[in-house]
Amino acid sequence: MTTHHPTSPTEPERLDLREHAWPLYVAAQVIGVIGLIVAILLGYEAADSFRRFFFAYLTAYCFFLTVALGGLFFTVLQFLVRGGWGVNVRRIAEWLASSLPLMAALSAPIVISILLRHGDLYPWSDRAARMQLSHFKQIYLRPIFVLARLAVYFAVWSAIGLWYWKQSTRQDATGDVELTVKMQARAAPCMVLFALTLTGAAFDLVGERRRLNFRIDHQRSMIEESFEIKVRNRKQTPVEVRVVEHLYRWFTWEIQLNSSPFKKTDARTIEFTVPLAPDEEKVISYQVRYTW
Repeated sequence: MTTHHPTSPTEPERLDLREHAWPLYVAAQVIGVIGLIVAILLGYEAADSFRRFFFAYLTAYCFFLTVALGGLFFTVLQFLVRGGWGVNVRRIAEWLASSLPLMAALSAPIVISILLRHGDLYPWSDRAARMQLSHFKQIYLRPIFVLARLAVYFAVWSAIGLWYWKQSTRQDATGDVELTVKMQARAAPCMVLFALTLTGAAFDLVGERRRLNFRIDHQRSMIEESFEIKVRNRKQTPVEVRVVEHLYRWFTWEIQLNSSPFKKTDARTIEFTVPLAPDEEKVISYQVRYTW
């Protein structure tokens, strides 16, 4: 009887899926480009100055940006705490983090919206609306200043993501353990930079708006939802604030309840004009019903 003893391979097992994954990668790129072109055409056909397109794009963009930033956070955290349990899945997180330069390029429609002073996606990009804010916000929300901050955010994220990706792939090729020590040493400052830039981007890219209620009735073909918006005047002089709300869900709508008077500015937009005394705060609420 022959006894078989387990043997240990002298060479590490390496699996390269590049040739198999390349067709899928190219197909995904083609589908993405076609999808973007179709979205632009639909935005043009909507005849609403691409309002719906910009809102839909921002929502989808923030979703995928969050995934990429999650990969960056996971990668830096693993080296910061020197965790060994995530080694097997860390390459996926590093790959997601390395896609941040691509996400920077895909922010082009958002940048264009700001440069064109569109005002629908970000009301403060319109100079007339921005002049009603406090002096600090007028400076802070100037389009050129906002775009400069976004450039810094993406530069920091891309630099960190690409650096960790390159160090890890280099370690795969050389087996140099010192590269791990190097990546661990830089994890703490990278995490601080990540936290600061993420906080800034959360303010610049997305805002806060409270939805109080949402109800959909398929039998009656309608949607009802209500919102609450707080406005404050931190100046020492009275101001008049314009609150612009875009009713983007459908063309047929009706305001059921409203705490302040409003005017309809176009087929899908209403505007509240709110006078505020110094240091005064007011709450605007309304309920809208869509039917189809």
